[in-house]
Amino acid sequence: WLQTIPGGKSKVKAFPVIQGKVTWIDQDNGENRTANRFEALGKAYNASPTSNLEYYSMPQPMLDLSKTGHVVDLISITSGSKLVVIDNLATVSGGRDENSSEMMLIMGNLRLLAERTGAAIIIIHHSRKETGYKGKQGDNLRGFSGIRGSIDTGLYINREPSSDSITVIAEKARDMSIPSFGALFT
Repeated sequence: WLQTIPGGKSKVKAFPVIQGKVTWIDQDNGENRTANRFEALGKAYNASPTSNLEYYSMPQPMLDLSKTGHVVDLISITSGSKLVVIDNLATVSGGRDENSSEMMLIMGNLRLLAERTGAAIIIIHHSRKETGYKGKQGDNLRGFSGIRGSIDTGLYINREPSSDSITVIAEKARDMSIPSFGALFT
């Protein structure tokens, strides 16, 4: 993970990963943007059209993790995946108030997805708006505190305006230590 594009040069050692099928669920960017991004990714890495990557953009009906039937369908669709990415938490929460304990149903269903599929689940969630308030680590996460409490790992990704570099900070890491690191868009 975070390896350089073939032919590129980097002084940073890539993170080793177990390769396997990846399923990406996009309910945020739309079909055109998502297709363009995956096409560019495939070209950059000379990926085969038969790569172990499948994505669903703006599925109909929209994925709603507050509905048991949707969770059961998602478990079936992602069976065999090693990684499932869902973009984003607000769009799959069935209109539940992210600032209330209603989110525990969604978080519990995400845990069920991980347990039943054995896949790593990445759920993209947005940080709270900048208010100048600098609280304790983990306060960047938007919504009910139970969201943070129910995750195994929380990574905060920061990109300064007009910058090609990002910083990744582990705001929560259960059972492991994750040092901060950075990456550069090229």
